[in-house]
Amino acid sequence: MGSGNDILDMYIYETNTLLEQLESIVLDAEKENTFSQYNVN
Repeated sequence: MGSGNDILDMYIYETNTLLEQLESIVLDAEKENTFSQYNVN
């Protein structure tokens, strides 16, 4: 029955990783005052 917790833990980890990446992209775009096509994708 522990697999449900393992899946939840993996989801939380991956979500946090993606949010950190998004934060970095937004901060870079803010410095450049634009979003590049790469960042949008």
